[in-house]
Formats: sequence, structure tokens, C-alpha cells
Amino acid sequence: MKLQIIKPFDWAHRGVEIVSYDLGEIDTTDEDLIRVAIDQGWAVRETSAHHSAPETSAMRVEPARPKRGRKPKQPDPA
Repeated sequence: MKLQIIKPFDWAHRGVEIVSYDLGEIDTTDEDLIRVAIDQGWAVRETSAHHSAPETSAMRVEPARPKRGRKPKQPDPA
């Protein structure tokens, strides 16, 4: 599974092999690493553009759209 690392962390594979993960993408089959990294907020699942995972969709923010309609009246500068 591909993970996007969003916060650097160290992980001990099989309890003895310590690996430091920096920002970026990794591809792993280590189920414990996947579960803990997502639960701790260190990583999110990589998804295609057509399907978004719950972890990433919560982070997506829609840009503010301008309101449509008439402009408010401006006070006369008199």
C-alpha cells in the first residue's frame, strides 16, 4: 500500500530494524506500520483522483466562492 508521509517519524520493523521516514511517499506491506502511521497522523493513504479516502477528504478545503448578485450600495462620499 502506498502511504503519503505527512509528519517524519521512526519505525522499528520487526522490533529491531529502525527506519526513519521523512515527508514523501512510501510503498509498504507492513500492516502494523500502515495502521499506526495513519492512526497517529504521521501518514495518509495514497488514493487516485477518482476515489478519496476518509483521511484525505477531511483535509480538503473548498475555496471560498464569491457571492453572486448585486453589489451592496456604497455610501455617498458627500
